This record gives sequence, C-alpha cells and structure tokens, in this order.
Amino acid sequence: MWADVFQGIWQFDPATELRFVVPSVDGAEDRSRNILSFMNNPTLDERCAELKARMLSAHQHDKGPNPARVLVAASVGDRSKRTSSQAPKPIEAVILPPIEIRNPHPLVKAALAGMRDVGEDYGRLQFRWRGFIDVRVSKGSARRAMKIMDILIKRIEAGGLDVKITPKDPRYADQTHGLMFVSDGKERVQISVTEKTSRRDNPAWSRDKWRENRYFYTPTGHLSLILDADLYRSRTWTDKRGHRIEEYLDAVATSILLSLEDHHKARLEAEQSRLREIERQRIQAEADRQTREQAKRIDQLKDWAKAWAEAEQLRGFLSGWEKRTEGDQGAIESGSQADGFRRWVALVIDEIDPLV
Repeated sequence: MWADVFQGIWQFDPATELRFVVPSVDGAEDRSRNILSFMNNPTLDERCAELKARMLSAHQHDKGPNPARVLVAASVGDRSKRTSSQAPKPIEAVILPPIEIRNPHPLVKAALAGMRDVGEDYGRLQFRWRGFIDVRVSKGSARRAMKIMDILIKRIEAGGLDVKITPKDPRYADQTHGLMFVSDGKERVQISVTEKTSRRDNPAWSRDKWRENRYFYTPTGHLSLILDADLYRSRTWTDKRGHRIEEYLDAVATSILLSLEDHHKARLEAEQSRLREIERQRIQAEADRQTREQAKRIDQLKDWAKAWAEAEQLRGFLSGWEKRTEGDQGAIESGSQADGFRRWVALVIDEIDPLV
C-alpha cells in the first residue's frame, strides 16, 4: 500500500523506529528526488499536508493491518536552492489505531489465543483445522475477520440462536476439520469467512524439485462471508465496489433466519417425500405379493383340473374293466382277486381326484 503512495524504500533505524527514505535519482549530492509531483513549486507545509492526506486516504482504502508509528523523511526542497549539507526534514505520519475487539466472544477469544498454532493452506490460516471458528484468511486480515465473526456471533445469539462448532468425525478419514454452525435447535446454517488470494507460479519449482511449493499465494485483503460454504447452494457477501462485508452484517443475520426457515421447509418436504416413497414401496410390494399369490393359485387350479381329468379317466377305465370281467367270469365276488384290484383302483382314484 505505502509503496504505491511513496515509491520509495523502507529502512529501519533502532533509534527512530521506522523511517521512509526516498532514494536519490541521479546520484549527485544535490539531486534528491521529490516523492510527490507538484506544480508551481508548492511550499514545504503544503507538501507535508498532501503527504499526510495521501497516507490517511490509502489506509482507509486498504483497511488492512495498521502500520506502526513511522517517520517519513522526504526531500521537498527546490533542487536549485538545496545543497548536499541540507538534511531532509522528517514528516511524522498519522498514527492509526489497531483493530480493537472489545470483550470478544469466547469462540473468538479462543481463536485469537490459538492463532500461533494455526496452520496455513493456500496462503490462508485455517482456524477450523484446530477446532476454532471457520475463518480462512491471511495473517494480515485475521483480526478483521475475527472482529466480523465477533459482531456476527453476538448478534446471532442476541436473537435467540446458538453458535456451535462440531468437531471432525473420526469415522471419515477425509474430513480434516470441524464445522461452525448457527442452530435454532432444529436446523443449522454453516458460517465461514474467507479471503481471496492471487496465485502465481514459483520459478524455483520443477518436477525435479517437487519439494518446492509450486505456487505462491498472495493475499488480496478481499474478504467474503459465506453461508453453507460446503453445500452446493450457498450465499456469499464479498468486499467489492467500495463496500465491505461489515456493512452487510444485518443482512447476513436476516439471511441466516431465512436460511433456517428454508432448511426447515426443505427437511419437512424431504421427510414427506420419504414417507410417500415408503408408502409407494409398501403398495407396490403388496401388489407384487398379490400377483405372485394369484399366479400360485392359478397354477394350483390347473394342477387340480389335470388331476380331476386323470381321476375321471381312471373311473372310466375301472367301469370298463368291471364290465369286461363280469362278462367273462360273471359277478365279481367279494374277497376275490378281482374284487381286491377293483378296490385298490378306487382308492387310487380317490387320492388323485381333488374333489373327493
């Protein structure tokens, strides 16, 4: 940010803290370069005022980590009137207060206390890896993201909702982190704050030097607040067009309530759909059972008809046999061999006939 304003270099002096020194252009003793281009040869006071205004404007635009108290030494004299023995007058920059988080929420306080143990991935601190709130930003944006989370959590809890962090499930080896949710006791909405990073190739990387990081990730300072980031349908608020996500926290809180209602409706619809599917499967199973039972009965009926036909055929055979035997040998006497055969055939017919 400061390089864009001054186009100079930083040098550290233990006695005077940090000083901004403008390098010489021509290398001559009386040829120090002015850090600002003015017309009509403005005075020293005018240039100092312009320098302070630019520093303040640049900080307000960037909203990043506040710089320490610095002294800016600028060569602001006219080249034709200055000599090498004249030292530039130091200009004291505006002291910008750090981002303050008063009485932080316990979840935010724990994350701030454990920041040193949080690992990085893609140039961003992954607080959720350590079981903290879901903040994925660079070190320079960490306090701003924490303040956003602190304000949002307090507003959410003031509305009667709960903020919970669920630890990672050991049953799933691919799950590397827990999740942060807002819950009304029935439904829940995931909350995350992330930062956009820019990626560039690492010239030192090659297939032979695979231990080197293939890419460098540079933070942009542009934060996003996301609801249900791990789901397909998510809602996002982002720093853009001169606006910051701090301006949308009321809208985010309202959207969380609407999302909880939507989740509740979706869950009820899913439950109703599940019950309808269960009923459909039950009806289908009953229809299949009846179909199988009907087929079984039909097969049994056919078997009965076939057995009855065989029984009737045997009865006809027995009647014809009796007539022939009586015609050849006379009446069949009880207890005779012919009588025994007749009684055996009658028993067989009764076993075969389904109507008996």
